[in-house]
Amino acid sequence: MHPSYILVFFTAYSFTGWIIELIYRSWTQKRFVNPGFLFGPFVPVYGFGALVIISIQTYISGFSIPLQFLIYLVLLTAVEFITGEIFERIFDLQLWDYSDNGLNYRGKVCLTFSLGWAVLAMGVAYMLHP
Repeated sequence: MHPSYILVFFTAYSFTGWIIELIYRSWTQKRFVNPGFLFGPFVPVYGFGALVIISIQTYISGFSIPLQFLIYLVLLTAVEFITGEIFERIFDLQLWDYSDNGLNYRGKVCLTFSLGWAVLAMGVAYMLHP
């Protein structure tokens, strides 16, 4: 993939992630919540996740849909966990906490959200970047 596409996709999906987080957090907390840690409207973990999806999509497109779903689930859960670890260890900053959700691991990942990321990944792979 050409570097300019990487930058465009990263930016577009980071902005899309900001919108998703803005709506979700504002809805669940019943007040306006500006998500993320940056000053602009970007949540970079969504950009990285989208780049992972786009990068591996060609390699796994021949696999069954359930297997693709599982691969996306595992990879995006890893991206989320590693991101959470980096921000806590380096910046002493906890960007999210899934401790109240069932089947969570150290509050950084949980099954409910991992399933959601896999559903979004399938949408990206099949509808936005077929």
